[in-house]
Amino acid sequence: MGLADDRDLLPLGSGFDLVRKGGYDRAQVDEHLERVDADVRILSSDRDAAVSQAGDLSRQLESARTEIENLRGQVERLSKPPTTLEGLSERLQRMLRLAQDEANDIRTRAENDAADTRSRAEREASALRTRYEKLIAELDARRTEMESEHTAAMDAARAEGERLTDAAKAEAAKLDEESEARRTQVEEDFEVAMAARRTEAMRHLAEQESTSKSEAERRVRDATEEANRRLREGTQEAHRRVREATDESNRLHQEATEYSERVTSETDEYAGRVTREADEYTQRVTRETDERAERVTRESTEAAEQRERDSIAGAEKRDKDSTDKAEKLVADATEKASLLVSDADTRAATRTAQAEEESTRLVDEARADAEKRLGETTEECRRRVALADKQVASLSELRNTVAAKLRDAVGLLDQTTPLLDRLENEDVEEEKLREASEQAREDVRKQAADSIATDRRNQNPDETSSTSGSSGKSGPAPGNSQDVDAATDKIDRDDLRQNGNPFDQPTRRMKHPAHNPDNGGSTKVDASTGNRSRSS
Repeated sequence: MGLADDRDLLPLGSGFDLVRKGGYDRAQVDEHLERVDADVRILSSDRDAAVSQAGDLSRQLESARTEIENLRGQVERLSKPPTTLEGLSERLQRMLRLAQDEANDIRTRAENDAADTRSRAEREASALRTRYEKLIAELDARRTEMESEHTAAMDAARAEGERLTDAAKAEAAKLDEESEARRTQVEEDFEVAMAARRTEAMRHLAEQESTSKSEAERRVRDATEEANRRLREGTQEAHRRVREATDESNRLHQEATEYSERVTSETDEYAGRVTREADEYTQRVTRETDERAERVTRESTEAAEQRERDSIAGAEKRDKDSTDKAEKLVADATEKASLLVSDADTRAATRTAQAEEESTRLVDEARADAEKRLGETTEECRRRVALADKQVASLSELRNTVAAKLRDAVGLLDQTTPLLDRLENEDVEEEKLREASEQAREDVRKQAADSIATDRRNQNPDETSSTSGSSGKSGPAPGNSQDVDAATDKIDRDDLRQNGNPFDQPTRRMKHPAHNPDNGGSTKVDASTGNRSRSS
């Protein structure tokens, strides 16, 4: 909707385009001011033309009155009746009565003309007052409609922002559920692996999951803040435009009211002045006619006959000329008024078309801007969701890699079992086999640790130095299996105390049963210490 009606006295222009730092486009502001100045100059020219035309009509009226007064003077000079009415002949008496009747007719016509002029002025003033009251009412209705449309636009923008926020929260909850499900699956997969390596892998996954969750929450917060920011900007812009439209409408309403009051007062003043002049003219004509009738009765008969004939002929001619001239003036005034009304209607129609085009353009621009912002917000949400999915896929791949490494480590440890079984047959070679077994197990552990460290360096290049340093400090030394086992137990138990995972059990010594051929029992060998115990 535009900011003005086609029937406004000064139609409003369109809103100004916003430029950097919250200002308006200077060219548009200058153009608007020039257009307002041009409209004011046009209205001033119309007012001056109307005042000039009124002055011309007043001068013409005064000229006509002067001519009538001259004609009356000639009638007085030419109409010199005898001293008494009885001294006149019957014909002169009849002519005197005719003159009196004509004077009465002239006075009656003058009174009727004055009454018609007064009633016409009152009708025109009433029509002007009604028109301006109608324009003011329509302007108020248009302002109310604009406020309703701005309120609806603000409600729509607020609802759209809430919808985007709810969608982002739902997407975040969905990502949390998927991460929780995947974490549960990883925990179930790691339960079948070694306790120490599983705890370490779970800690690593927990850190990655926490990082991913924090990143997802951060992006959800960013999306929510961006949606709220755009909602606030749209609300502030809508409020600003409503305030500007309201201020401009109030200003125009005040100007229209002042102009209407001024025109009404001028019209009332003009009507009163015309009425007073008509009343004065009627009284003066009546008084002069009575005086003239009295003088006519006192003038001589002989001079009256000739002069009466001449005066009657001249009066008829001049009366006809005055009537024709008055009719011509009335026709000219009517034609000029029609031209002015037609010109005003044309300008009003042109401004109405321009206002409608401007309002349509503003509505289209606002709709395009809202759709553009909505598309940008939707695209940003999709991009962030895709990034979160990518990170979850990376975590899943890391989990699968760690699980494969752990399965390889378990397989290598299982390969050491035949070496331990040989201790049942050869007590002499038991110590050597035990040392070889411990050496092999240490190699396997080192290989698994190196593989995990390599995978960590590949996943986190920035933590390569810290990972290698910690591996160098906690890695077992060849030929010292007891220290390695003790260090492993300490790491596992510390991890359990820190993480508090109820599914991870502390690492325990593996006891391998060894067959004793002498008594049919079995000998249990502690893989870490080499001590044996018999059981039947």
